[in-house]
Amino acid sequence: MRSVTDAAAPTTSYIRGDLVSSTFVLTPTADGKGTRVVGDVHCDPRGSVSTWIVNFFQKDWPRSTLRSLRTQVAKTNIVENPAIRRLVGASDERDSPPPH
Repeated sequence: MRSVTDAAAPTTSYIRGDLVSSTFVLTPTADGKGTRVVGDVHCDPRGSVSTWIVNFFQKDWPRSTLRSLRTQVAKTNIVENPAIRRLVGASDERDSPPPH
């Protein structure tokens, strides 16, 4: 993910932050029964709040985000999005070794 400038964005009096970079890597556990999630987000919220204050209040962001993710994946009423399946399937095909 990255920040973009979009003319369609509504004009507000709020300061929009910048997302410098964001990466999430999901890999299966060795036993195949879980997923390891590693997330790295580097952003600048901008505005007049000091960086140390932002960091102080954001220190729980990773834990709360992953807890929320765990809650979402445990839901039984989630319907698979075919567009996502196509993307994942295409990725699986690219990552697999060629047939012999």
